Amino acid sequence: MSTPTLAAPASEHSTTVNSIVFYFTFKHGDRYETHGFNVRNRAAVLQALNAADFRSMATLLADGVAGTLAREYGVHSWATRPSAEVDAIGFVSWEISPEKVPALLERWRAWFESHGATATSALLLDDDVAENGDDFGIYRHIEAKLLH
Repeated sequence: MSTPTLAAPASEHSTTVNSIVFYFTFKHGDRYETHGFNVRNRAAVLQALNAADFRSMATLLADGVAGTLAREYGVHSWATRPSAEVDAIGFVSWEISPEKVPALLERWRAWFESHGATATSALLLDDDVAENGDDFGIYRHIEAKLLH
């Protein structure tokens, strides 16, 4: 009988199951840039929203803060992906001007923190990592950039 292996090392996996990777791709003319941050203590956000799970939380986000920020900053399309390694929330926008990006990201970070989570700094992601679309890879990329 073989022993199953986790997608992430056990110590890292126990941290990420209570985390969310949040990233936002902005299109400015012909170029794209993706910024992201990691949200720690997802359980606190679920509790604050009285959400049973990540999917319930995502619905509440869509009905609440996501709509508010889209009205203030510009329309953005979004997707969520729960997974065994890390849950992901991703946005894409063609309408948000470059000078508004830092303020929008800070509003998202503040929202998570106001609901009991800890959000890392928002970072510009390397193009090859962002284009890959691997949520756990993006999570690890952000963690690695924070260490340097």
